[in-house]
Parts: sequence; C-alpha cells; structure tokens
Amino acid sequence: MRIAKMIMAGLIFSFAQVAFAAGATKVAVLDVEALVLGSEAGKNGMAQLEKNAEFATLKTKLDNLEAELKTLDEQGKTQGLTWGEDKKKEHREKMANIANERRETMAMLSRGQEMVYVQLLNAMQPAISAALNAVMATEGIDLVLDSKTAVFRSPTSDITLMVLDRLNKINAEAAENAKKSAKSNEKAKDTKKKN
Repeated sequence: MRIAKMIMAGLIFSFAQVAFAAGATKVAVLDVEALVLGSEAGKNGMAQLEKNAEFATLKTKLDNLEAELKTLDEQGKTQGLTWGEDKKKEHREKMANIANERRETMAMLSRGQEMVYVQLLNAMQPAISAALNAVMATEGIDLVLDSKTAVFRSPTSDITLMVLDRLNKINAEAAENAKKSAKSNEKAKDTKKKN
C-alpha cells in the first residue's frame, strides 16, 4: 500500500513537471485554516474566545485534570508495588474516570474553538475571496487546491502567506473606512443638532 502511494506520488509529480514545462495550468495550494487563524481578525476572534468565562473555566478544569492524572500516575509508579489488589483497582478506576472527564473537557474546548473558527470563516469569506483573487491575478495562478488535499507540493506552491498578507490589508482598509464613516456620521449628527 505504501509503495503504491509512493509510485502514485512519483507519477503525479512527473506528470506535473511535464504539464508545467508545457506551459499548462499554474496550480497553487492554500491552507484555509492557517489563513483564517493567522489573520488579525482570526487572532482577535480566538483572543475573545480565550476571554470567555466558560471557556476559561474549561481550560482551568482541563489543566487541573491533567495535573491530577500526572499526580495519580506518579503515585501509582512509586507506591503501586505496596498496594493490595483492591487499592490498585480503586486507583485504576479513579484514573479512568479522570481520563474520561479530561476527554470530555477537551471535546468541549474543541467544539468552542471550532464554532468560533466557522463563524470567522463565514464572516471573512468575502475578504478571503477578494484576497485570493488578487493573489491569483498577480501570480498568474489558474487553480488553487486546499493544502491538505495535495498529494505532493513544492514549498513554492503554497500561497497562504501571500493571501494572508493581502487579507490583512483588505481588513485594515475596511476597518479604516468604517472609522471614517463613523466619524462622518457623527459630524452629520452634530451638524443636525446645531441647526
């Protein structure tokens, strides 16, 4: 199976080289998750999640559970040989219960992060499209694939950083325009009050 994948990757690579040499379609890859989470808007969104009281409580709970598991593990290693079967069974059950609680807590944290990621992705979709289209036009790219689906790629085919840079510029321009618009609206209200 592994050899078949290696042969397939080699064939794809060979065909890709021939296609590129013939002046065929220029293909690039993009890591959408890294793009969203690496953007200023993504960093701000995740920072807001970290400030959320429920999320912070879950993180503290996870840290405490991990510390408790570590303590119990060490206790079992250092004292386990002197315990009777009942004590060993009780210790294993306690560790299993804490490990299950840890898994559940990690799943809740992951769901929270995933929800924020999806909200960010949906909100950023127009800006991501604009940034991607700009980079594609500038670089002469005809096709962009998700980096996780590419069997083989050269490091130079990843355009994530270029799109991220353009996305941050688009978002900064939009924020600046929103500030100007808010100031303009405020001035208009002040003018109406004076008249």
